[in-house]
Amino acid sequence: MTAILFFLVLSSLVLAHELGHFLVARFFGIKAHEFGIGFPPRIFGYVREGKKWKKISRQDTHIYKNTIISINYLPFGGFVKIKGEDAQEKHDTDSILSKPMYQRMLVVSAGVMMNWLMAIILLTIVFTAGVETDLYNIPISAHITNKKIVASEILPNAPADIAGMKMNDSIRTINGHAFANAEMARDLIRDASKVGPVFIEWSHHSEHLIDDRVWTANIAPVEITEIKTMGIGIALVDRGVVSFSFPESIIQAVFMTAHMTWTLVAGLGSLVKNIFVTHHVTQDVSGPVGIAVMTGEAARMGFISLLQFAAMLSINLAVVNILPIPALDGGRLLFMIIEKIRRKPMNIRFETGVHNIAFMLLILLVIFVSVRDVARLTHVFGM
Repeated sequence: MTAILFFLVLSSLVLAHELGHFLVARFFGIKAHEFGIGFPPRIFGYVREGKKWKKISRQDTHIYKNTIISINYLPFGGFVKIKGEDAQEKHDTDSILSKPMYQRMLVVSAGVMMNWLMAIILLTIVFTAGVETDLYNIPISAHITNKKIVASEILPNAPADIAGMKMNDSIRTINGHAFANAEMARDLIRDASKVGPVFIEWSHHSEHLIDDRVWTANIAPVEITEIKTMGIGIALVDRGVVSFSFPESIIQAVFMTAHMTWTLVAGLGSLVKNIFVTHHVTQDVSGPVGIAVMTGEAARMGFISLLQFAAMLSINLAVVNILPIPALDGGRLLFMIIEKIRRKPMNIRFETGVHNIAFMLLILLVIFVSVRDVARLTHVFGM
């Protein structure tokens, strides 16, 4: 089930990316020979001839006046074959190479723009439906329900950990008292820890477990070296389901997409620095295997969590694709910029060769990261 969800989510985002290229190309009058759902070999396709749609076989290589919409065997997103991108038919008026540079650059960058738009759409749905989050710096316009006090952190081997408390557990009472917010609960735990054990009632509510049973324990405080005071080793936060009106959700989605994009760019900058300065690649880098596992975890937490993860993945695709690396959209934009500076077309054979070599290197990188994902997950699950 996890693998199916992964392919559905990733394929939908890749298909949206290719749809962006297709729509902008058609807007500028550039022909697309084929828009494929999945990758070849082709199962079948349809093309409009006059007022009717004609079904075509996988062996059909005829160049039609209109775009072939095809269904293909490999269900990994899709592709769009734009006229002139292989330097053939470049003198035709509906070829991409016959268009002004700004139009060509917009067509190439349209896939990335579509991924950002997809993230905004998904996050708009998330914010309208409501998402569980920590109640910190929440806008005044937000609607908050299901407020609770949860354990945001449990120090390993601290009294709370030994008593069986887990991260994200919901705190019900402390010494018989219920509290309106986490600050009041923290104050009581701090004061009570100075004189003796703290009686806590809680219920489990983690990523993989929702348990309505009430757990209780008298937890004896110890000196917590991290804060140099008596305590039970627990951090508390207010948490609730936050939602917005539809117009406000759009605004929040735009801001969140921008924030997540900046965070990812900063993370990539740190990754590059680590590679070239410390020669160390963090274990946080994940390939298809790791992303598939994260997709399954998000799905187990609910549909809204899956939409959040899909939005984050869409932003990842946008940022990675816009990097000035050959074989990616950003690399193609880089060659266009060089062409504009040189004021003459690039050697198409040279450019194609660079893209092909870079593509093979990217595939090797994906294989390397995937192997490391498998090794890490095998160790985690004791296999």
